Amino acid sequence: MTLQTVEFFSCVSMIYFNRGDEMIYFIRHGLDDESYIGGWSNISLTDTGRKQIKDSANWIKENLNIKEIISSDILRARESALIIGNILNIDVTYLEPLREQNKGIYNGLERKKLKQVKRLN
Repeated sequence: MTLQTVEFFSCVSMIYFNRGDEMIYFIRHGLDDESYIGGWSNISLTDTGRKQIKDSANWIKENLNIKEIISSDILRARESALIIGNILNIDVTYLEPLREQNKGIYNGLERKKLKQVKRLN
């Protein structure tokens, strides 16, 4: 199994590896509002993040043969997968087990309020 990483279109990275005769690609969601803690929060992509994903999807369309899209069900990942799916004309399957780690009470919290919450606990 060969694992490789490609960074393209600003902060969007794609990791891929081959498994026999198939390639599996992983792509990070586009930029979200970095002033909030992610985790299981419903933080949306920024305009920049949507552009990153559109540019990435167009590159993917021209350079890869994608047959299936599977995504986390977290909002920013869903938005990213939907943009890619629309450009590639592929339906997206959303799976809860693909979520990033649950950050508990910190999910979606503004970073500037983090110290206040820590003092309360």
